[in-house]
Amino acid sequence: MRKVLMSAVAVVVTVASGHTAVAQERSGSWACERMAAVVPSDKAHIDKLSHNREMNVIVKAYMTKWDSEHIRSQCEAFAKGQPYTIGCLNGRRDWAAIETSIPREYFQMDRAALRPFMQKVRDQGYSVSKSVEYCRQVGAIPIR
Repeated sequence: MRKVLMSAVAVVVTVASGHTAVAQERSGSWACERMAAVVPSDKAHIDKLSHNREMNVIVKAYMTKWDSEHIRSQCEAFAKGQPYTIGCLNGRRDWAAIETSIPREYFQMDRAALRPFMQKVRDQGYSVSKSVEYCRQVGAIPIR
């Protein structure tokens, strides 16, 4: 019962530096119970920006890029003793910033025209793993 209550509400964690962090869903973790593509608020943004399968891949790649940058910035704030938030990003992404980061011309392209750009973002391999590793290095999240 206690575990259920803790996961149902945001937990305020006071860290050794004396700063307070609001951890959502899982204290001290960026993990989420579900992928963003199935969380209604994030899925709605992905669907709104994706007019075909190729664009869907591109939007998800730029979302992952934003996630990585956001995670790193929050852990940098932790390392500097500044306010930060560590928790699942589902429903908390800055979709205006994500949309702005995607080249405007992509929104006008058909599937065939988008394929090389889709492959390019796949080749760039946007990932949150390096940012999460940085978070572990600075002590913002536990080492596994």
